[in-house]
Amino acid sequence: MRSKKDIIEIHNMQDDFEQSREFVEQILKKERASDNIRNETLLVFESILTDIFEQRKKFDSPITVRTEKKWGSTRIRIGYEDEMYSPKSCDGSDPSPEERILKAYNDRIDYSFLSGYNNIGITIKHSRGTTLMPCILGIILAIITYTIFHLVLKKKEELFVLNEVVFPIEKWCGNLLLMIGTPVTFISFLKNLTDAYIVYDRHSDVKKIRRGVFTSSILAVLLALITGWLIFQVIHDPQIEYENPMSIDKSIPELLETLIPADIVTPFMTLSPFPLLILAALVTFALCSVGKYFDKMKNAIDTAYALFSRMLTIVMYGLPLYVFLAFLDLLLDVGYSVLLLVLELSLAIAASMIVMIIFYWIRLIIGRVPVWPFVRKLGPLMRENYRISSALDAAPFNIRYCARTWHMDRKKLEINIPVLAEINLDGNCFFVTLIPLVLMFSSNAEVSLLDMLLIGILVFFLSLGAPNQPGSVLIGLLIVLSFMQSSELISTAFICEVFFGGLLNLVNVIGDIVTVAVMEKENISTTQ
Repeated sequence: MRSKKDIIEIHNMQDDFEQSREFVEQILKKERASDNIRNETLLVFESILTDIFEQRKKFDSPITVRTEKKWGSTRIRIGYEDEMYSPKSCDGSDPSPEERILKAYNDRIDYSFLSGYNNIGITIKHSRGTTLMPCILGIILAIITYTIFHLVLKKKEELFVLNEVVFPIEKWCGNLLLMIGTPVTFISFLKNLTDAYIVYDRHSDVKKIRRGVFTSSILAVLLALITGWLIFQVIHDPQIEYENPMSIDKSIPELLETLIPADIVTPFMTLSPFPLLILAALVTFALCSVGKYFDKMKNAIDTAYALFSRMLTIVMYGLPLYVFLAFLDLLLDVGYSVLLLVLELSLAIAASMIVMIIFYWIRLIIGRVPVWPFVRKLGPLMRENYRISSALDAAPFNIRYCARTWHMDRKKLEINIPVLAEINLDGNCFFVTLIPLVLMFSSNAEVSLLDMLLIGILVFFLSLGAPNQPGSVLIGLLIVLSFMQSSELISTAFICEVFFGGLLNLVNVIGDIVTVAVMEKENISTTQ
């Protein structure tokens, strides 16, 4: 085995295994991994290495092991030239220990094959701070840039920079995100509902989840509507006048006329959310009744979802730039006082989490789940989910944690949690309803009951197709603001993604865990 400081080469399993294991242990020690993460990583590494040597055809090709740090995640990378590596499935009646391990920890493993080279990654840890730091630097740079402009330029020249340079670039960035985010939402809607349909068709118990999810999401939207009005009463300043109050400004006949366009292309060209949602629902129902072609079409949807999700991830790498432009926009328009306004709104919206905490507390009491023993063990789960930033990606970890910590039925968790991660998005329903509503109230707009209901209905259905990855807040707000014809508030969407993206995901996860805890208690009561 050849070894360098950050990379080793493995030629023979029998001779090199112990040294490769020691190399991985040194990496874990350097990254200060916990005992739990250390044991899991070594277990996965040994299983993959054993599987590779069983499948390998080119025995003269060395296997390299190295570390990789990229966009807030630290991984161990295993690479080698050969035919495409295919992890074993557990379809057999007697799966091997390696098969069970790779299935249990598939959330920490990613595979790629390009030009005859296999690249397998094992995630050691996520660090959301690494992704937040560039955004914080973007905010600081925006303040410094504005300070220079304020000292050098006149007010008229500042407005020229704002209207002719900053805002057009900011709008271009928003259009780029909408161009990718809208198809992701549409395809995600298809994928989430068809995945749920497959599980519903095979497991009758999951029908309880569907009813519970719809009820919980509707209540989250209603709580957001009430909370938005209460926040407005607290922070509203009647002396401030706005030139362009936000308004949907659509009558019921106008809305009905736009629901069904004359052709199938218009919803995609205009990015009209309600026609797209209606079309997505029609496609979903048609797909679930297509019979023998279902598997082929479902594979096509999953492939398209993977492609567009990756495109969205790439576009989201520009978030620090978007945040810089957003803060520079607000500073050039309002001045330093906007920092206090952003802080005030952020604290008010963050404080609204109390509403959701009380909501979940009541659900636990009604479900007869002991609240304090349950809450005391939530900490490690929340910390890991905050780092992962996606309830769907964190589903396998959440399954392991619930089974190990609360001794829940693992088989039922493996069915219920992935479905909940796709369609039970209370955080999306709450925050993506609350934020536009607070902005509407704060701009002295005359908000009608119809306006509030339209926002609530739109967000409810958008949440079923939320991409459930970093960018969920941003894409949801951009679609809602586009519907409200408020493109001048693009900067708000960028800022909210930084401040509330992680918080939204935590609410989604808490909703999932509370649901499975209540269902577990019901099952125990029924059995007894």
